[in-house]
Amino acid sequence: MAKERDNLPDPLLARLRQAGTPQRSIPAEIDSAILQDAHAAIARRRRMRLFLRSSVGLAAAACVLLVVGLWSFMPGRNSNDINHDGRTTIADAFTLARKRAAGDNTITQERIDQVAYAAVHLDDGRGATR
Repeated sequence: MAKERDNLPDPLLARLRQAGTPQRSIPAEIDSAILQDAHAAIARRRRMRLFLRSSVGLAAAACVLLVVGLWSFMPGRNSNDINHDGRTTIADAFTLARKRAAGDNTITQERIDQVAYAAVHLDDGRGATR
């Protein structure tokens, strides 16, 4: 390739070198305006990214609070309310006893006793039990 370049006339080589360099320069005002527009676009993207990240986080937190709030107001949260009628009665203990008699080995006699005790547990109004 160097040999081919040596065979070219000097005026042609000079013209080829000039063709590789820009002939016009960009005015400083236009260059500055393009640079400012680029900085503004980057700043907008950063703000949008921050907004989306915080929005997703806030939406997730709101969903968690909503679920926790709804869960706390759901009836039947009493673990002793087996038949989900809103109260712990002797029927709940009887339901557990029937399930155990039917072969449900996950229900212990202690659990049945606990529900039965909760059903008949009396409070005299002073915090003492009878």
